[in-house]
Amino acid sequence: MSRAVRRYLTVGCSLALAVTVAGCNSGSSAKPTASAARQGMSKEACVSEATSATQAAKAEKPLLMPEAGFDMSANSGKSLWLISVVANESSQMLYEGFQAAAKAAKMTTHFAAANGQVTQMQKLVREATTAKASGIVLFNVDPASVSGALQEAVAQGITVVDFNNGSASDPLDPGVFAHVAFDMRADGKAKADWMLAESGCDMDLALFQLPTYPISTQLIEGAKNEVERLCATCSATVSDLDIATIATSLAPLVSTVLRRNPKIKYVDPGFDTFTGLAAPAIAQLGSDAKLAGHDGLPSTLKAMRAGSSPQVMTAAVPPMQYIGWALVDQVGRGMAKAKPAEWTIPSRIIDRTNMGTSDDQMFPAYQKYEPKFLEKWGLQ
Repeated sequence: MSRAVRRYLTVGCSLALAVTVAGCNSGSSAKPTASAARQGMSKEACVSEATSATQAAKAEKPLLMPEAGFDMSANSGKSLWLISVVANESSQMLYEGFQAAAKAAKMTTHFAAANGQVTQMQKLVREATTAKASGIVLFNVDPASVSGALQEAVAQGITVVDFNNGSASDPLDPGVFAHVAFDMRADGKAKADWMLAESGCDMDLALFQLPTYPISTQLIEGAKNEVERLCATCSATVSDLDIATIATSLAPLVSTVLRRNPKIKYVDPGFDTFTGLAAPAIAQLGSDAKLAGHDGLPSTLKAMRAGSSPQVMTAAVPPMQYIGWALVDQVGRGMAKAKPAEWTIPSRIIDRTNMGTSDDQMFPAYQKYEPKFLEKWGLQ
């Protein structure tokens, strides 16, 4: 399986895939954390540290902007392509911001979705090259899977940026100017801290991951390591999923894991899109297990506010439209021969105590970000 297929996630909404998403393959497994009993702090120390970390993770996040500005006017009249693995609610919101940012910089844009097909990803990169694009953003398209087409684009002087293909600190693939990404390990740690704090460091946790997707494995790794570090009496199991079958087999796998250990207090399938697949299994068993996710999808937040879902927490990300502006900033820097910016997008732990009555209230500093970008670009 190519790395591109292995990174078939879409962010933010990171896994709102337009595919038949479903569960575990024949190699799926539930692996108890063998070292949990040998590590950890006293319960009092665990609760204290987890509570302190949770308070910090739940706090409002300041607006993230690059320190250095650059002359975006040098890119006036140029064309940008946003190539996404799939077209969905998440990519649509991101493209709205991408398009608005490019328009403010007097550039044109084009959106294309590959429907999860590697051959289509390669074709779209070549189409962008033929169309004489000046910049390409790869949204969950692994650069390694389109390496031939990517090198053709780079040979034509096209700037390439990738988004959500790992962490911002990961090495760049050949031909890629810079990353824009989340810190999934830190987000996983923050989720684990919340669960430890809420449970009083008395919990069994079921984690589910896509073992060949870095943003999934890094998220689960961060959570698992934090549970083992802080809690000597807690347990965590990790079960593997297959992106090709998640829609039909995640729920049965959740049922199996909960039957095996009825004491599980939290089920974390990684992303908000998957919590909807896991919820029916929890309800059918009459389990008291609670769900944790990532992204802060509008539908998830609506259900959490209404109390109509067992999901009680998510690591929410800033508005996808803002991320669209961040992508234009990063690719614009490469096109203008400026240095790349540090674009590790923050998250915020959201539960019923800080989610407010509308999504806008979760990231108040991110509601009027456009003038800040224009200032950095020398356009205001």
